[in-house]
Amino acid sequence: MSDKWFGLPPVLINKRYTAAAAANDQVVPWSISGFANKVWPKSKAGAGIKVGIVDTGIDQYHVEKGDLRNCVIAAKDFTKSKYGVRDMHGYGTHVAGIVAANNNDIGVVGTAYNSKLIIAKALGDQGQGMDTWIASAIVWCVDTGANLINCSLGGPSRSKAISDAIAYAVKNGVIVVCAAGNEGRDNSVGYPGGDPRVIAVGAIDKNNKIAPFSSRGAEVDVVAPGVNIFSCYQNGGYGDMSGTSMACPWKTGVMANLLSFEILVHGRRITVDYKTALEMYKRVCIDLGAVGRDPAYGYGMVDLDKMFSDPTVPTKPQDPVPPNDQPSKDVITNGDVTAVKARWGDHSGLFVYRSK
Repeated sequence: MSDKWFGLPPVLINKRYTAAAAANDQVVPWSISGFANKVWPKSKAGAGIKVGIVDTGIDQYHVEKGDLRNCVIAAKDFTKSKYGVRDMHGYGTHVAGIVAANNNDIGVVGTAYNSKLIIAKALGDQGQGMDTWIASAIVWCVDTGANLINCSLGGPSRSKAISDAIAYAVKNGVIVVCAAGNEGRDNSVGYPGGDPRVIAVGAIDKNNKIAPFSSRGAEVDVVAPGVNIFSCYQNGGYGDMSGTSMACPWKTGVMANLLSFEILVHGRRITVDYKTALEMYKRVCIDLGAVGRDPAYGYGMVDLDKMFSDPTVPTKPQDPVPPNDQPSKDVITNGDVTAVKARWGDHSGLFVYRSK
């Protein structure tokens, strides 16, 4: 039985806000200032995508009355906390808000605000957790239907339990996105960010400069906004925080938008392995730092103007997405082939698929 402990990379909490202080206005963080015009109209802000958040849980006020209302579709505690899935730390709620906070008139808005969240509390109320908890949380997220899993956590060494869980996710076509770490020096990427089958994310500021705290290393794949990031926090409040743990969900949200675009526009549910996911990122990145991939910036930062310049090409043919939210019309069956003329969300078309 493994007994390795993992936890939250050291982050900077720059400022906290009460729920009342943010009740009458919505803050659009600098990190998503271009999403409204360049991303969300095409991707529907991550609609149809489920994101697993492996962290410290979720704030109940935000889920019931605040910026994460109607976002969470499943939640489970793996820490045996007497508070259950409730976030007593604030960190997991901040991460969740970066991905999926509602686009309403209060608080903040997430990068993929139409995506749904699967909350796995694998770090305890003090921000630490055993690797077996984290591994079980990853597997549960996969089994619960996650398309993506966000891990804004880390430790100094590899864990076989977590490695096996990542392998399970990859086998099932689930992308795992991890924080690189906040050690701020060369060769300091933590684990699971150092696993070759995940997307490891470093942090940059609003000037596209690497954050001083962002871990460097050959394992860094890409970078994302991670300095002075405004998002949800404890007790219905909000916080301004800095860390690769903030950059990680930003990048997860970008992938949610890319996958949503594939489903809504092309009518296909794609299964993407980590290599394909990285290629998707690379194709839409601005190269920062040294030419080509480098230990600080990886392949660079996503260019929002490039995100939908051409469609994502899956590694193998995929089945179309069967319509599932409107009554089917004009169903034609010939043997094991069915054609359905139907409407799905804001789109309509002819969906053709084979029965199993």
